[in-house]
Formats: sequence, C-alpha cells, structure tokens
Amino acid sequence: MIHNPELLKWCLIISYFDEIKGPKIFYCKNLLSSIKQADLEKILDVLDYNIGEETYIFAFRKHQIINYLFYINSKFARGGQDLIMISYVIEPTCFRKKFIDEFRYLESRKKILEEYAKKLKSFYELPSILHNQNNVLGTNPIDTIEFWNSFKELYNKYSEILTPTLIDEFEKWIYIKPQCPICNEKKGIEIPERIINVNKNLTNITIPKYKICQHAFMVSVDKNFKIHESENIDFELSSLEQGNNLKPFNIDVFWIKSNISAEMLINIFHALLHGKKILLLFKKLNELNKNLTNFFQFIFRDSFKINISMENKRIYKKKKKRYENYIILAKYQRYKNNSNFNIHKFEKEVIENFYKKNDPTASIILLRNHIQEIYGLSQKLSEIKKKSGYLQRKETVRYLEDTFFLRIKKDFFYFLLGIVKNYFAIDIKLTQDILAKKIDEMWGMK
Repeated sequence: MIHNPELLKWCLIISYFDEIKGPKIFYCKNLLSSIKQADLEKILDVLDYNIGEETYIFAFRKHQIINYLFYINSKFARGGQDLIMISYVIEPTCFRKKFIDEFRYLESRKKILEEYAKKLKSFYELPSILHNQNNVLGTNPIDTIEFWNSFKELYNKYSEILTPTLIDEFEKWIYIKPQCPICNEKKGIEIPERIINVNKNLTNITIPKYKICQHAFMVSVDKNFKIHESENIDFELSSLEQGNNLKPFNIDVFWIKSNISAEMLINIFHALLHGKKILLLFKKLNELNKNLTNFFQFIFRDSFKINISMENKRIYKKKKKRYENYIILAKYQRYKNNSNFNIHKFEKEVIENFYKKNDPTASIILLRNHIQEIYGLSQKLSEIKKKSGYLQRKETVRYLEDTFFLRIKKDFFYFLLGIVKNYFAIDIKLTQDILAKKIDEMWGMK
C-alpha cells in the first residue's frame, strides 16, 4: 500500500504566455529536481501552440505530463485573453516500480485539472498580476497580499487532491491462461503484476479452487508472464469423494428457474450467506423437495452451510412457534416479520445472471463458482482478523486480490465484511472507520 507520497515523484506547475518573454512559469511550489532548464523549456513550449480549453498527455525524457490549457478574459492582453496552462508532471519510473499504469493515472487527473481551472478563472485580479499591473488592485498593497494568500490556498488544496496516495485502481493486471494438471481445464484470468518477483527467474502462484476448476494447483510464471509448469497441490478429499457425487447435469436447472422466482432465490441466497435459518413454504412438496435439495447441495458444496426447511403452507400455520427464528419465504412473498433484510446489489447480480444465462449447465456452474468465491474471500477475511486487531482496508484488499486474483471494489469489500460479521460471527473493525468515528466525536457528531 502506498502511504508515502514521497515515493511517487510529481509536481504541479501553473504557467502562462507572456506577450514579451513568451512561455513563463507563474507559480510552482516544489519543482521536481529532475526537471532541468532544457526540460522545463520544452514543457512550457506547449503554450506556443495557443490551444485553449483542451487537455492532453505527452511524454518527454524522464517525465510524463498532463496539461490543461485555458483562456481568461483580460483587458491587458492584445487579443483580450490570456492563455494559462496547468501542468501535472510525474516521473513515470517511480510509478512503474509500484506497478501503476501511469497513462491511466494521468487520464484520471483530467477532471481535477479542469475543475481547478474554473476556480482560477474566478480570480478577477489574475490578469493584472500576470501583466504586472498591480496598480489596478488599488493603492493598498494588502489587496495584492490577499490575492496571493487566496491563490496559494487554492493551489495547496488542489495539490493535496492530486497527491498520489490512493491509486490502487491504476495498478497493472496481467492476463495469463493456466491449465489444471488434474482435469486439464484451461481458462484465462488476470493477476496483479505486483506479485511477480522480478528478482527471480520464476514466481510460483497458487490458483485457488474454483478459479479455473474445482481443483487448487500451482503454476510457475516468469518475468514475461509466460507459464512454464503447473503442479497439483489439491490433496484434500473433495466432496465428490465424500458422498456428494452430484454433477451439473444431474440438476434440473430448467425446473428450478421455472418454479423458483429470481426474487425468492435472491432472498434465500442472502439469508444463507448471512447465517440465517430459512423456512420455505409451498403448496406441494413432493417434487420440490428432491429438486431443491439437489440444487442447494450442488451450489453450496464446500462452502456455506445449508440450513433450509420446507413446509406445506397449511401445516406451517399449526407450527408457527417452531419457526420463530427462521427467515420465512413463500413463492411470491417474504413474510413481514423478517426484519433487517438488506439485499446487496451484488447478490442480485449473481442470481439475475443465473436466470439470464440460457445454458443450464453453464449457469449453475457459474452460480456455484460465485458462491465459492464469496465464501473463500469472507473465510480468508475472518482468518486475517483472528491474527490481528484492527485492519487497514487498503492492505486487506490488496492481500485478497493477490490471493484470489479478483479486483475488489470498496462496496464489495464491505459486502464481505457483512458476511464475516453475520456468518462467521466476527466483527471486523477498520482503522479508518475508527478514526472517522473519533473525528465525529471531536466535532460533537453522532
């Protein structure tokens, strides 16, 4: 995790086109030491093109730059406008060492530079300062001092926004195609470039279960991301060898999709992921019982425990007290006594994709793999918590990504935290959440 901005070298330059001297720096707080005078002249030469209201990226020697050029109205300029440029300059080698795609990173700064330019346009004193016409500010020199105080305050604000401290989303991921040495299943996946050890000829990478197939195995990858060999490390007896010999084609997927609504399955999915007991109510149970049992045993194999009961609606009315602690679901409704039932958008996506996919075998395998992935991630989170106190979100996300080769966004991470809390009964506290709470307390907020 990048916490120290010193590791990534960058600077922010405000320049303008002087009608007598040509391109000229107006302000830069910390110019990079690697920028020599010849480099600086080349950077500022862009102003000679007189292209305004435009953002573009270019590379020059040891630097990559994103510029935003814009005009401000000026009664001192010959054409009635002054041309100003904001340049955000980085040393790409520093970013590459952190496996960051520097071009994508610079592109992401575009909106920030445009927003900064709008703020600069609001300084009505700026044209007179550029043309050294301080007298128009009035006879009081305090006016000029106030301008510079306001200007530097805004500059510092946007320097802080542009400081590269939270840039994990720009890190490079590499495509590889491992093949399982047990079943020969082959599939393309992405892995973070940072996990490749550049100091060794080969890096051993463990492919977790259900990422490619139902086996865990290890592959050796060189510095050019070429796979050299794979090795079986899955020595555990699978559930197939423990009596659960269900195969995808043993499940009547068409029957499931025809008789169980997507909304009902989303509710079941949510409840099981959060460790709830479920009671399903139907008018008839004969065919339902077998088909649903096989379906749930297959998709939740080697993952979340299935705690589902099924009852006839008529019989349930006589046994209500027995099911007081259950999530009660019927075909077209969820009973009102089920409180705190907040479905996450990811849960909806997983089930909706299952229903949308026409191939029955592919749809049920994909559903099972999603469940395995969620279980593996949340289980790993619970294990990390047992070994440490408070967790750093960014460092934890990076560890999960490096282990499961899955890009994890903030909302999905908090979705996993909910599962860890409810299913594994472990409440994870994040350091930044603790800090935010203390800040709120300081300001008297609840």
